[in-house]
Amino acid sequence: MTRTASPLSLLLALTLAACTGDTPKEAGVDADADGYFDLASGGDDCDDADAAVHPDALEVCGGVDEDCDGDVDDADDSVDPAALFRWYPDGDGDGYGDPGGATSACEPDEGFIAEAGDCDDTRAEISPDATEVCDESGVDEDCDGAANDGDPGVTGTTVWYVDTDGDGFGDTASPREACDLPEGFAAVGEDCDDTNATAFPGGAEVCDALNADEDCNGAADDADAGASGAVTWYVDADADGWGGEAAGVRCDALAGETANAGDCNDAAASVNGDDGDGDGASSCDGDCADDDAAVTVADCVYTSMVGTFDLGTVCSFDLAGTALAAPVACPSCEFAFDTTGTPSSGICDSTFYAELGWDADGETLSFALYGAYELGPFAGTLTTGAGYDTLEWAGYGMSPDYLYEGTMLLYR
Repeated sequence: MTRTASPLSLLLALTLAACTGDTPKEAGVDADADGYFDLASGGDDCDDADAAVHPDALEVCGGVDEDCDGDVDDADDSVDPAALFRWYPDGDGDGYGDPGGATSACEPDEGFIAEAGDCDDTRAEISPDATEVCDESGVDEDCDGAANDGDPGVTGTTVWYVDTDGDGFGDTASPREACDLPEGFAAVGEDCDDTNATAFPGGAEVCDALNADEDCNGAADDADAGASGAVTWYVDADADGWGGEAAGVRCDALAGETANAGDCNDAAASVNGDDGDGDGASSCDGDCADDDAAVTVADCVYTSMVGTFDLGTVCSFDLAGTALAAPVACPSCEFAFDTTGTPSSGICDSTFYAELGWDADGETLSFALYGAYELGPFAGTLTTGAGYDTLEWAGYGMSPDYLYEGTMLLYR
């Protein structure tokens, strides 16, 4: 506490001086007018040139002994707490300290710095100045409280593609950049139809009604040599839904083709493989009344015939005939056809007309030209088949110089 002279003590000093004959001593010096005398005047102001320095001053940081107690800054226990600085430990040396380890002092201890904000003080690559990057551990490199896709400033993202159909391939036209694969996205694009889960690069191309490009190579069905599921198509000349001759193996039918085989007579729409009456036999099986299950093949007679006839090596004819109700030239024949023979090759150029009848008892074919004569009879063989029966015959007949032979397909 600073002491000042009282009036009584001053009066006593002056009286003694008068008695002894000495000159009175002057009062102490307070050059900085802070109310405290300097040390030379017997006072306790340790710096009488600075009014902020005296025994009752607050000790603050700055390297000055403001309260004149002989201790400066952190060495003075009475230093003003409000004047202290905050320091933070920087264990990884990245220039940012751990706010959880803060201390207050005038000067930092070794390893402490003034800048806080480090969210991981064990890794120098993590600090507020770092760049946020995608990583599997979800580390917040820039210490902004967000990591990976949660941080709009993240780098090192991957391009993902919308995968609507869930086939593992996305729509190249719908990309998104992100660290992690978003739900409903795929790592690979190039899906040519993202609404069809069977269509993707490397998919299996198959024949289908929509002509879809399942393998995404730009070609579909018959245009893609690798397509599977092709079927055999048959020529349907009579447009009855049943085909005769095979037309080819393809995904799609051409005009006039059908997938149903088994038309034994593709020139007659009423004759095909359809079992209309459900009796187990079609018109190709010889069912002459395929709308009446009560009528069986055994009840049916031949109605038409087609075939070929060769006159030695001279010429050939195509045969076509309709059944006669009663044979004329061969009354004993089981059946006969009113036949037209049309030249197909060789030197013969005239069409002939004849009655061709079958004598089952003699297993011979009667060949009677209308208005002329009988060429036969010729030995023959009648074979029962599916859809038609076959009659094959041959012989020299009335002309030993030529072998007559032919084949007839008989339809019921």
